[in-house]
Amino acid sequence: MDNMSMPLFDVCAKRHGGADTSVQAAASVGKEVRALERGVVLDIIRRAGTFGLTLDELAGEMKKFPNAVSGRVTELRAMGKIFDTGRRRPTASGRSARVYRVTNDSDF
Repeated sequence: MDNMSMPLFDVCAKRHGGADTSVQAAASVGKEVRALERGVVLDIIRRAGTFGLTLDELAGEMKKFPNAVSGRVTELRAMGKIFDTGRRRPTASGRSARVYRVTNDSDF
């Protein structure tokens, strides 16, 4: 398994509790697409450096909605490629959001 491959399973299953729409959404994104999107997400977060990015900021960079990239963020966290810095920044709605950075041991 290469460094961006991950078994095809829904890492967000606990969060959505098996909701049929979420299960269908996860299944509709193929393994190759997930790996490609993880690479894009990782690269964008890496380029942010020590500033890091929130999910909202990342989605804005990708010109997508946050829910369209949150699965890739969850996968990258599970893989140990990115981490929650413990810092928080406000989202567009004013809510607090985690700031993510690339781990030191991520392959570049």
